[in-house]
This record gives sequence, C-alpha cells and structure tokens, in this order.
Amino acid sequence: MRTVFRDPGRELAFNSDGYVIVPMLSKSEVDKLRKLYSSHTSDTFDEGFHTSFLSKDVEFKTIISDTFKELFKDKLEDLLIDYRVLFTHYLIKEPNTSFKFNLHVDATTVDETRHQSLTIWCALEDTDATNGGLFVWKAGHKSVHGFRSVSQHNPVDESVGEQVDKVNIVLKKGEALIMNQKLPHGSMPNPSKNRRIAAGIHLVPQEAKSIMCFKESEETLSIYEILNYNFYIDGFEGDNSKNSKHLQFKYNERTSWTGLSAEDNTKVESNGSAENV
Repeated sequence: MRTVFRDPGRELAFNSDGYVIVPMLSKSEVDKLRKLYSSHTSDTFDEGFHTSFLSKDVEFKTIISDTFKELFKDKLEDLLIDYRVLFTHYLIKEPNTSFKFNLHVDATTVDETRHQSLTIWCALEDTDATNGGLFVWKAGHKSVHGFRSVSQHNPVDESVGEQVDKVNIVLKKGEALIMNQKLPHGSMPNPSKNRRIAAGIHLVPQEAKSIMCFKESEETLSIYEILNYNFYIDGFEGDNSKNSKHLQFKYNERTSWTGLSAEDNTKVESNGSAENV
C-alpha cells in the first residue's frame, strides 16, 4: 500500500492503530458549519441518529458538498497524499437519546487489496463518551477483509466486541478523527441536553476507482463502479441505487461475511478485482 499521510509520524500511527486525531477547523470555521446545518434543518426529529447523507433535499446536499470541499480542501492537501472527496455529510445525535451504534464496519468504497479509503469525523463541539462520541476497535482494520455491502450494517459480533481493545475517542471542537474505512467503530448514546453535530468526509485515493457493493443473497454481492460523484447527492436510494445512471455493474463477488472475529473469521472467495473493470 502506498503512503497516505505526508507526516511520517501520522503515517506510522495510522498503519498501526487504524486512525489518527488531528486539529482541523478553527472556531470560526466550526461556527460556519454549525450555522449552515441549523439554517437548513428542522428542530424536530424522531430518530436518535440521523445524517444528511440520507436527506432527499438535493439542494441542501449540494450546498453541504460545495461548502465542505471548499473549507477542507487545503487542510486535506496538507495532511494527505493525493486523495479526493467521495462524499460529505452531517452526522447528528439528538439530545436525550439512548440510541447507540455498536461496533460495525462501513461499506467498501474501493478495492482494499490495492487502496486505503478514509473516513474523517470532525467534531463541531467537544465530544466524548457522555454526548454521543465515537469509540473504535484499535488496530481492528487489520482483521477486516473482503467486500462489505451498503445493504446491511456489517456488525462486529458482540462476543468479539467484548474482547477487543476499544478506545473512546475524545475530540475538542474542531478536531478530527481520520480513520481507515475498514476500522470497526461505533458511537455512544447522547444523554446530554444538546444535539451532537459532526462533519463527515469520505475520501478515496486519486488513482482508485470508487465502488459500491450490494447484497444479492447470503453468499453473493454485486459490485458496481461509481461513475460520477453526483451519485451521493442525487442518486443514492439504498438497494434501489443499482438503477442509478451514476453506477455501472461490473461483476458479482462471493462472500460469507458473518460479523468478524479477532481471528478473522470473515471468508472471501474472490472472483475478480474492482480495478479490473
């Protein structure tokens, strides 16, 4: 795998632990993103967690994309070597909620035998285990192999989650967690009186083709190439996304994802590579 970070110390920590924490936004930049969110969002939500990624408001999602890319562009270029933004969104935990995300792994976005994709989670307020903060399986990315579907949550088995090295992520306002897309993670409930707001950015190497995987059966995934970034703004509709003009079917992949183990019980029988499309 090629180098991800310009700073050798961050590169070493990222490869070892699967994540690093970096200063990212100034107070005024945080305030700008919070104001953007509040100016386009209703005060009432039934869900404990929601994200602008699933919003049907294409205009708002376009504004988010343009604003995030402009605000983060120079910072990401200073930190990373030749990465491009795949999609952006807000991640919200409503106040007084018991909703918790257990350990899981996000869907595959590149051929991970050749490339490393990234998730950036930037705190727009001080965040820890008391108000919906993240936790990660430290070095858990080393136990994750195979394609992961957008059709399901890709959970880590609870018995495994009880044994592994979980780290609560503490972030000051404006700090960001940069993690390997394969790193198992979750988030705590938010029993506080305030809404927890974070900015999310997903990136892939400039040279990598972006993909999306769908569950077709218990043993089969379909692999699609993402042809246009606008897919994440006006084309994503869950499993129905396969009909999007921004996606192109490439091949099927046999898999037996069962929820990870510390000994890596995920078995993948590959029919091809996402780069051979």
